[in-house]
Amino acid sequence: MVNADRYSTHVFYDEESAGFVAVSPEVPGVSAVGPTRARALAGFAVVLDLALDTFRAEGWPIPDPATAPDPELPSGEFRIRIPRTLHALLSRRAETEGVSQNTLVVALIAHGLACEAAGGTGRSPATEVRSRVPVAGD
Repeated sequence: MVNADRYSTHVFYDEESAGFVAVSPEVPGVSAVGPTRARALAGFAVVLDLALDTFRAEGWPIPDPATAPDPELPSGEFRIRIPRTLHALLSRRAETEGVSQNTLVVALIAHGLACEAAGGTGRSPATEVRSRVPVAGD
């Protein structure tokens, strides 16, 4: 039997709720709100236990708790196929920027991840994503 204490919990302040919200990425749709982090976490423990009881009672599959990430990082290399027209645009942009396509793709991915981390505002902490520093192996 899976115990609720085994699930990861994230707590964040939510302006709309005017309080702290506790959630678990492993159990979407289950959350608790409280005026403090501690109250949100305490409420979430109760709600998560009830949710897991409901899963069991209904015969639904119990979500797996998250496990620690593998300490070994991926190689940092992957291959991707893109349409030829997109490749042509990427090539022209890299030439305009004076960098390799690889460097440009890394900068664009970093920009996208920074925008996501900034709340999906479309803006990253950096206003320009331009790199003229060659990457080893280019």
